[in-house]
Amino acid sequence: MGAEARYAASGFSLWSSLAWAHRFGNAAPAISASLVDLFDVASLADATGPDWLEAAGGIKLPITPRTAINGSVTLSAFSSNVPSVQGDVGLSSAF
Repeated sequence: MGAEARYAASGFSLWSSLAWAHRFGNAAPAISASLVDLFDVASLADATGPDWLEAAGGIKLPITPRTAINGSVTLSAFSSNVPSVQGDVGLSSAF
């Protein structure tokens, strides 16, 4: 379950998200992916607890009419693990 909010103003935009998940039962979830025409990948997911929470927020600031810098912070917390915080900074440009 989750929610996302976005706000665009003249000169910048803000966004935030909040997600929560609960695993019912004791089975470890699996993650799988496929790279088309290359190979398949499958692995057990992190089974450190039945609950997971993620909260994030970010900002996008235009530098020029075709270039912007953005940054975000994400907090991930599992019910039986130490929370982790990740920060990202990016630069985007239209060609």
